[in-house]
Amino acid sequence: MSRGVIQPSQQKLAEKLTILNDRGIGMLTRVYNIKKVRTRTQFSMIYIHLLVID
Repeated sequence: MSRGVIQPSQQKLAEKLTILNDRGIGMLTRVYNIKKVRTRTQFSMIYIHLLVID
C-alpha cells in the first residue's frame, strides 16, 4: 500500500472523523455559551438581591 493512495474505507473514516470533530467543537461552544449566560444570570440575580436589601 502506497502512502499517496487512499482506500475508500480510509476516506469514509476520515470524513466521519472530520464531521465528529466539527460537531464536538460545536458542542463545546454551546456548552461554554450556556455556562457563560447562566453565570451572568446568577451574578445579576445576586446583584439585584443586594440592591433590594440596601
